[in-house]
Amino acid sequence: MEIEARWAGAWVRVLRGDPPWPRPSAPRAEGDRRDHVATAPAGSKPWALGVLGLGPAATVIEIKRAFRAIALRAHPDRGGDDAVFIAAKRAHDVALAAAQSPRKRRRAR
Repeated sequence: MEIEARWAGAWVRVLRGDPPWPRPSAPRAEGDRRDHVATAPAGSKPWALGVLGLGPAATVIEIKRAFRAIALRAHPDRGGDDAVFIAAKRAHDVALAAAQSPRKRRRAR
């Protein structure tokens, strides 16, 4: 017998002591897009690290851990806010790209 994912998720929430169905978020107006909160300058590593709550010397492992902690709280499937999750995902991508890219050295002229 197969159980639908939404019912299985509801049962897991009941076992944790949470309500089976998360409260619906406030209704959105026509054309209201919450992901505008997550916009940032292209390649803005300080913005990304600020969203993740990290310092400028954060390693790849610290970036991944910080994103996972935020994602567990803010993921829409767990009742979190989708705008917060989108901002965290964008910050994660920017911070990882900056941390993994080889640093350019300036040549002495």
